[in-house]
Amino acid sequence: MPAWLPARVRAALHRVVRSRWTLRMIGVAVFALILLRVDLRQAWRVLASVDPRFLALSLALQALALIVTTFRWQIIMRNLGIQIPFWRSFTYQIIGTAAGQVTPGEFGEFVKVLYHRRDGFPVPESALSVLIDRLYDLAVLLLFGFLSLVILFGIPSPWTIALSLGTVLLVVGGSLFAAHRQESARWIASALARITPHPYREMVRSDAQRLVGRVGALSPRLLLGVGFVSVANYALLLVRVYALALAVHIDVSFAYFAQLVPLLRLVGLVPISISGIGTRDVTAIYLLGRVGVSQEASLVLSMLSLLTLQMQALAGLGVWWRHPLRRSADDARPGARTGGVAVRRHERTM
Repeated sequence: MPAWLPARVRAALHRVVRSRWTLRMIGVAVFALILLRVDLRQAWRVLASVDPRFLALSLALQALALIVTTFRWQIIMRNLGIQIPFWRSFTYQIIGTAAGQVTPGEFGEFVKVLYHRRDGFPVPESALSVLIDRLYDLAVLLLFGFLSLVILFGIPSPWTIALSLGTVLLVVGGSLFAAHRQESARWIASALARITPHPYREMVRSDAQRLVGRVGALSPRLLLGVGFVSVANYALLLVRVYALALAVHIDVSFAYFAQLVPLLRLVGLVPISISGIGTRDVTAIYLLGRVGVSQEASLVLSMLSLLTLQMQALAGLGVWWRHPLRRSADDARPGARTGGVAVRRHERTM
């Protein structure tokens, strides 16, 4: 900061620069530049001509994908000793995905751990179930994102190198975990303690040994099965976005969209925007422009993809309002986290 500025002003500017919201405003600035360059009247005409049938299909596929992800999460939870009815898992999944939409890297999904804590389930196993669930989504996205970059550009680029390194690290990490499960599980327990909400960090550390046993009991067959479910969920994502493209009357092959979607998802996860606004839009305009799609149609497609996700977030907000997270005095008891009584009490009240 310039030395001639008053100390109070320098301190205020320093706080602004360090704020994560300052970094995320980059995407908003990019979006503003996009609006200055496109024909907004033409974009409105494209939006007015959206085919409601394909829009409804996209929303239906989005709901189906939510069911599939809940099913996958249930598989993981059952193998970690968490038995919970599907309908209640689905409720928590809606709330978690809504929280994920408004947090960097979708880490808001860990709010599901707090609901499990209220139900009487142990925090370490709950946090691990969410972590494994998120890692599968990330691994599939990195894999297909890498393949998309190779097919689209054919030459190494910073993104290709980054995704290659990420894929290699996942493969090497998986191999090391398989060979040294006990040591790897202890490391996972330590990592969980760092990302767990502060009131429960010591609990996670104290329960690390039990968590080691849980992780060590996960069979390769189970991990492979969850991987297949993750690929099926990814396929639903591809078809959902393609249905939106058909709704906007974008005439591009499904094969090209299969290459486009993972890149849009990865760009949306970069923490320099709010919910991917700006970064995802400019990426869609560039990649679709390569095959002759207008900027206006690309922008409308990108915004519709965001709006449909926000509709899901609004649904999650409504479910959260119906089932708010409250901490009672019973939740603070040491025995409340082992399950049983707290779970049965919750079943009677919901």
